[in-house]
Amino acid sequence: MSISIPSPSLRGSDILPGGPTVVGTPTLRTGVPSLKPLPLFRDSGKSVNDLFKLFPNNYRVEINTPQDNGLKFSFAAERRQDRVTNATSMFVSSQARCEIPSSGVVLVGTIDSEKLEGEVTLSNLGLSGIRSTFKGKFLENDKNEVSGEVAYASSSLSGALGLFYKDDRSRLESQVSTTVTNNLSVGALASLYLPNATQEAALDNVQLGVNYFTFGLANPATNQPNVRHDFNSYIKAARNAKLGGELAYTVGTRVFYRQDLNTVFGADVSYTLQRPFKELDAKFVAERRFDSTSTGRVAIERSGKVRLALASKLSPNLTFTLGADVNALRIEEHSVGATINFTGN
Repeated sequence: MSISIPSPSLRGSDILPGGPTVVGTPTLRTGVPSLKPLPLFRDSGKSVNDLFKLFPNNYRVEINTPQDNGLKFSFAAERRQDRVTNATSMFVSSQARCEIPSSGVVLVGTIDSEKLEGEVTLSNLGLSGIRSTFKGKFLENDKNEVSGEVAYASSSLSGALGLFYKDDRSRLESQVSTTVTNNLSVGALASLYLPNATQEAALDNVQLGVNYFTFGLANPATNQPNVRHDFNSYIKAARNAKLGGELAYTVGTRVFYRQDLNTVFGADVSYTLQRPFKELDAKFVAERRFDSTSTGRVAIERSGKVRLALASKLSPNLTFTLGADVNALRIEEHSVGATINFTGN
């Protein structure tokens, strides 16, 4: 069992993805260049992926302390219910994060009843844009995971080379992305299982993609860019359990569109090409901020599932989100959840 500590995007002040919005007389402009480095290829479509994560279907409490001298703590407790057996269980997790800006070091430690996880990121290595990340995850069942990665990112080029160890198998992964124009980038990713005593080397995953993006400013005075459009199309070949571990070819597209500062739309559509498992997967999401304290969300999936969420900022530090899932094809399949998030300042 595991539990993840929420990202800052779950806070009430960050109801819209891409950073906090500003209430008052903000403006939104298209085509403003990004002030951030080009994301890694594996993060393509992150804007819409994050939007789909904002629907609670369990009962959860989150507490985040303010950052003090680079140190921040997060705690979470969640009551989960198995959708098949209706059995309930409790998950508790805590995380400590320490940032040392002068040295470019970030240390993150997470612990729960099943695992102990650590992460070290080094970004001040004497070369601009270079970052190294080392992770370790230690589980009760001795299926431990370790990884190391070196990444580079500038405004026009990003790439990474990493080595990952999991389930007694090592995997080498490389990726690169580059801008074609100010708003258009292309990229590729390749992942290869390395040989061991009983298995030969094997291709795990190959992807090619193109990403179109523009930015808007929530407030010219803050100069903080928010994603306005994020359109990602890709083709990939990845091993599929339904095909006995054979490579499955998939084409897909992910769309994130911010109509204005209060309205966001997203879609994720993919199609697997192989028989007998040719299948279309599609889901759509919309978010509307009603006022400075309330935001509603709705998501619809091809399977018939409809997901609803209403987030209310009860105070500057406290946000309450109520969520509900229902399957339009099987009404008996439904769930309700709620998240209470407290963030100190």
